[in-house]
Amino acid sequence: MKRFSGFLVLLAILLAGCAKTGPEQPGLSDRTLVRASIESTDASRATFDRVTYCQLWREGDRISIFDQSGNTPFELQSGAGTASGTFQSDIHLEENSVYYALYPYSEYATLKGTLIKTRYPDTLRYDPSSGCALGGNLMVAKSNGTDFTFYNAATFIELQITGSDVITGITVTGNNGETVAGDATIALSSSGVSSLTIDKANGATSLFVDCGEGIALSDTPSIINIAVAPVFKNGFTLHFNTRSQRFLTRRSSNPTVLNTVLQMPLFQYEGTSYATLTTGSDFNARIKNLANGTTNATSSTDNTSITCVAFETGANLSDIPNGVDVSADGDGSILAVFDKGTVTVKTSCDYIKTGTSGSYIFSRLKALTSLQHPEKLLTDEATTMRNMFHYCVALKTIDVSWVHTDNVINITSFFNHCEGLTAVDISAWNPAKVTELSYLFNACGNCKSITLGENFKQIKAPSYYCLFLSCKSLTSVDEENLNFSATTNINKLFSQCSALTELDFSAADAPSLAKADSAFYNCSNLERVNLAGFNTRSATHLRHFFNGCNSLSEVSLGSDFLLTATNRANFFPTLSAIQPTAPSCWKLPLTAAQTLIKEYNNAAAALLAGKLVLQNASGNNYLYKDSSGAFVIPTELDSSDSVMTLTVCEP
Repeated sequence: MKRFSGFLVLLAILLAGCAKTGPEQPGLSDRTLVRASIESTDASRATFDRVTYCQLWREGDRISIFDQSGNTPFELQSGAGTASGTFQSDIHLEENSVYYALYPYSEYATLKGTLIKTRYPDTLRYDPSSGCALGGNLMVAKSNGTDFTFYNAATFIELQITGSDVITGITVTGNNGETVAGDATIALSSSGVSSLTIDKANGATSLFVDCGEGIALSDTPSIINIAVAPVFKNGFTLHFNTRSQRFLTRRSSNPTVLNTVLQMPLFQYEGTSYATLTTGSDFNARIKNLANGTTNATSSTDNTSITCVAFETGANLSDIPNGVDVSADGDGSILAVFDKGTVTVKTSCDYIKTGTSGSYIFSRLKALTSLQHPEKLLTDEATTMRNMFHYCVALKTIDVSWVHTDNVINITSFFNHCEGLTAVDISAWNPAKVTELSYLFNACGNCKSITLGENFKQIKAPSYYCLFLSCKSLTSVDEENLNFSATTNINKLFSQCSALTELDFSAADAPSLAKADSAFYNCSNLERVNLAGFNTRSATHLRHFFNGCNSLSEVSLGSDFLLTATNRANFFPTLSAIQPTAPSCWKLPLTAAQTLIKEYNNAAAALLAGKLVLQNASGNNYLYKDSSGAFVIPTELDSSDSVMTLTVCEP
């Protein structure tokens, strides 16, 4: 590794207090002083001259020095604001020993061999006096006698910005999702830093610069330097927040290289303007009143006048007759007008955004058939979207890829009673924070296909109550993306999904259930279902679990799927007078099979009628012995009571 270009830090250990037997420096009493200085030694790398001020010592600066005592902080005593400072600590340092040092000091930093482990921060503090975002400009050093030469372990992004706004924060994100902050390892070679790596397991994928009171832009370029870890292999994206709540993104495809300065081109901050919508329920009531000429509508009021909701940005709001203010602040920044079935939501800004509540926005618009330019409505800040399209019964198709769910906790009844929908695809969502989603697709009676997508696996909800209840036309759903790892309640999960023929949960995270009443009730065409991973050892409700599933031909249950006589009433399909074309095939462990026969009248009746055949996992039928030990066939017995006295044996 080349010697650090542009920052040479000399740490000279003063004689006073360094040797255990040496004289004490007056007034310091057995305390060690270390002198550190910075010099520019490579004029050919002029770009570093522009960020040298980011490396000046400041009041309160501390460095870590590693010795036999571990990691000791040395605190700046003099030289603040200059390239030369003196640091002090209580420990003794041997003048000719080899030591390693780290800036800034971290109590968690450790040294092993030539590797220094520390933490790369995920939040930096902007210093207006220097124009630098401080905290990420890590440096390390190895002593050479009494001198330390510090090497840079970061890279600098230099921004030049003009404009008229005030920047309040900057977020730096890697274009390839790199981990940019967290547990870091700095490797030293004989000539400096050879690499810096960050542990991906517990790291952050974005870095935030807190600009404090803000960076006021003007016609004169503001110079901002941000020290970042040299880990952006595919470049990075900068997101700017401003006092006016305008938002701007700048992207660079250049990788960040250790010990360099990356100068971004001068740009003018124009930003993007936003207007904030009132709460979803209030918006819903206002547009219903607008369309019907009423004043008392609520989110629970049915409306059959609105067929379309359109969003228009960049509009001239100076002369809009009969416009209704639907802005959060009541400042007229968003107006709604109604004409011939269409509510048009207009703003002069670039985008409309919801606040934290997106619930009920389109609820009970029973004539709604379409949305125009919904991508102009940003839902990034929403934490709840409960009943968003509740009872939009006329909708036949809907693209919801524009809905951002990154911060959403509650999507309960989002599509509840959208009876006209024929297909739903929510695979573009990022529902990682969702914990409430009961009735999500309830009564979408004409919906044939539901695509959840792999992102749905991120949901760890305690309840999936009535999630697909009464989706009577549903034939296709990617049930493997349901995550049951935190779930105890699946009551009526697929109840009355009468068109489904097969469900396989072997790839899904299995639940440990407390409640599962009517989970598959009246799935009358369901032929095969794999529940081998389901755990019902603590379940109190499994009533009507498969009741009405008269087409079942194969059911796989595991050893944790236990049944008791007290809470599993009508667990099995209702027995009909019609003999099924193929016997039901229940793949169970032996103990579970014995429980079914001995404790359940309906299981015994099914065996007696030849409608239930118990098989092990290999597909072999179980054998049955009577009290005398003779093998018997259940269908040849007189009653279900006789079946319940049988002993079940492996084939």
